[in-house]
Amino acid sequence: MTDHWSRAELTAHVDGVARRHEGDAFVTEIAGFAKTLDKADRTVLEEVLLERARRDDTTAAAVRSRSEEPGWFRRTLARAEERASDLTRRRRA
Repeated sequence: MTDHWSRAELTAHVDGVARRHEGDAFVTEIAGFAKTLDKADRTVLEEVLLERARRDDTTAAAVRSRSEEPGWFRRTLARAEERASDLTRRRRA
């Protein structure tokens, strides 16, 4: 009987590849890895990759939405400046 990868193992492997590679290099690594899998494991890998893509799209959409809010950039910079001032005051004290 052939050993199969669990969903958790495939997810961990994809996450590891993503930490080491971006863009085309990521795609090349995953494509090479997929060729080593049997059909059942490739199906699970595809599901893992689709879930990852949806999560990344959702995150990007949320960031885009926030950045398009009126005044978001100004408020974000103001908070950063305030924290920097607090840090400077604490260092002087």
